[in-house]
Formats: sequence, structure tokens, C-alpha cells
Amino acid sequence: MSASKGDRSRVDGFEIEIFKLVKEEATAGQWKQWLRTPLEHAAAKGNLDLFTRLMDAGAGGEPGWRGWGCHERTLLGAAACGTKSDKMIWALLEAGVTDDVNAVFGTERESALHVSAARGAEEASKALMAAGADPDLGNFEDESPLHLAAEAGHDRVVRVLLERANVDATSDFQVTPLHLAAVMGHTLCVSELLIGGANKDVLDLQGETPLKRRSETTISGLSKSC
Repeated sequence: MSASKGDRSRVDGFEIEIFKLVKEEATAGQWKQWLRTPLEHAAAKGNLDLFTRLMDAGAGGEPGWRGWGCHERTLLGAAACGTKSDKMIWALLEAGVTDDVNAVFGTERESALHVSAARGAEEASKALMAAGADPDLGNFEDESPLHLAAEAGHDRVVRVLLERANVDATSDFQVTPLHLAAVMGHTLCVSELLIGGANKDVLDLQGETPLKRRSETTISGLSKSC
């Protein structure tokens, strides 16, 4: 259960005293655990200076490191979720944080590459791919990063992923990235996928091709507007 705003306000004005108490009295293990939360959020915020300072202070970041809470994000995962993910992920990878490059986290069971692809973070996606991220890794619905990029309309990321990804990867519903790009009307993504060799006649679990699904979406939209 997360602390409410009211709970947090009860320690207003005591921040320095609390920090001094932990700094002076915590064991080495307690100190490392205490720094875990600010380390995760520094990665997510893209605050490289603070992140580096926390690491130097003994915050950890070793293979298998996870953040607190239900998401249990890796450091790469936290960085991928942030607004400055490109810079932060490059910094983490250059620092050697590569063991968890394919680790999944959160209820969606996604990797850092899933998150970067879905957000359209081209440089972060390139960096993760170069570090060995699996572009065919499935999330909880067996969707690959390519599925998420195609669905969101990130054609430049689609192009990056297609350097190694299976263009016709299927989800639990036998849906391919081309199905998703077509349904959403992302023509640039459709073009990238077709250039990459996507099968335009592939059938999903309902026996529909990408074109058929796009046609049904268009007809449904027109019906609602009438």
C-alpha cells in the first residue's frame, strides 16, 4: 500500500533529520536498500548526475536489481519509462548494466525494449538492440516490441526493430504487427513492415487479414459518425 499525500506531509520539515539518521545509523545493507527508491526514480527522471552520485554512494544496480513495489522495474526498465530515456539508457549501458537487458517486469511483463518501442524512443531502442535486447521477446499477451511500435505508429522504431525482429511475429490472438498497424491506420508503419517482408495475407485468430481488419475498422468508424 503506497503512502498517501497526507502520510508524506507528516514528515515535512524533517527531511534532513531523517536523512542524517539513516546515514549515521543504518547498516551497510539498510543503506543500500534505502537508496534503492531514489536510484530507481533518478533513472526514470533521467537525472544522470543524481543517479551517478547514488551509485557512487553504494546504491547497487547489480544484475538482478529490482525497484520496490508491484512493478519491480529493472534500472533499464525504469530509464525506459522516463522522459529522458535515450540519454539514460545509453549511460546505463555504457556503465555495463547489460545483464538485465531482457528481464521483464510489471503486470504487462515487458522488457525495457518493449517500453522504449511503445514510447517511440528510437535512440533508446537502438542502444538496447545493440546491447542484445531480444526484439522477439513476448509480453504477457506474447506481443513483441515490434507489435507495440507498430500499434503506436512509431515507424522509425519499427525500422530499427526490423533489423533483427520477426516481421510476422504473432501474439496470443495470432495478430501480427501488420494487423495492428493496419487497424490503427498507421500507413508509414504499414509501409515499413511490407518493405521488411510482412505477409499481407496472414490470418489472425478470427481468420482475418490485416486489410480485412482495416476495412472493418473503417466501416465501423463511418457507421458511428452517421
